[in-house]
Amino acid sequence: ARVVGLALRLAHTLSGGAPNLLRQTRLFVEDKYLILEVPADNPAFTFEGDRSFDRLAKALDCEALIFRRVK
Repeated sequence: ARVVGLALRLAHTLSGGAPNLLRQTRLFVEDKYLILEVPADNPAFTFEGDRSFDRLAKALDCEALIFRRVK
């Protein structure tokens, strides 16, 4: 339940409640990394100072990694 809550908090942080923004992202685990893939050209995905992604990674015993996808 804690991991689901942390994931929902991250989703809200990323989207600001706008569900269409989440469709532009991808979240997955690979080799002990929790990877968040976001479009590099969308300024909506600047979330400096927010720790929701780091907290989710820690709960999953992973390192957090943000990948900014260039088209």
